[in-house]
Amino acid sequence: MDKKGLDNVEPVVDFLTRGLVAQHPAFRNQFDLVVASSVCGFLDNLQETVNIIYTLLDEYGLFVHWDWVAESDEQDYGLTLIRVKETLFNAGFEKVEVSTPFEIDTGKGVRQVLMAVAHK
Repeated sequence: MDKKGLDNVEPVVDFLTRGLVAQHPAFRNQFDLVVASSVCGFLDNLQETVNIIYTLLDEYGLFVHWDWVAESDEQDYGLTLIRVKETLFNAGFEKVEVSTPFEIDTGKGVRQVLMAVAHK
């Protein structure tokens, strides 16, 4: 990312924690948009991470994420649509849209993709 020379972009490669947010200069301002692709379904503590994301967004900020659809919460990866909705509303988001807009043939079978858009 650094080599791309994008203005107003600072990559952070780390787990999102309250401590990281308190110390890293990239988090000194609020964000209009946070995007996560194939991340949330692999987190140990999804609710805490989404709570932190909520605090990082400005007044009308959006959180958009894509993940694999899981059939149940016991799967090793992916998320159920119900869990995503509950997690986003529990964090404080006012409007949440969750859909399965497409599927992908992974070579190990066809998997549905979950897309969530949460409005602060």
